[in-house]
Amino acid sequence: MEDVNHAGGIFTILGALDRAGLMHRDVATVHAPTLGAAIDANDIRRKSAGNDAARRTLTAPGGVRTTVAFSQDKYYAEPDTDGKTGCIREVEHAYSKDGGLAVLYGNLAEEGCIVRPPASTNRSGASKGPRASSTRRKKRAPRSWRMR
Repeated sequence: MEDVNHAGGIFTILGALDRAGLMHRDVATVHAPTLGAAIDANDIRRKSAGNDAARRTLTAPGGVRTTVAFSQDKYYAEPDTDGKTGCIREVEHAYSKDGGLAVLYGNLAEEGCIVRPPASTNRSGASKGPRASSTRRKKRAPRSWRMR
């Protein structure tokens, strides 16, 4: 987490995807008029990013256990803005071509979930545990009838 924060956080990840043309910039958000405006204001690799965005990336691990965010006094000299070999890479320099996330559907995630495949498999690459196949699934009531 500290490495992602040092490289600009979620908005720098979104900015890298935006530079690759993979984002819908015009969708509404609760914190900015559009997602594009939020990326422009917070992606530290853009000249339009504010000083607060860059300052947030400088907080370093303090080595002290605490429950209060930003309550230590350790700081990096500068943010990690290396899009080629840094923590957050531009799409053309990605760690892998297909990415590290997958969408799964099944008995535990009927409407889908996001997983990181390397974290969900054993060393041989085969997952353990019961699986639900969509062909064996019992017929369910229409979605509008199901209780949440």
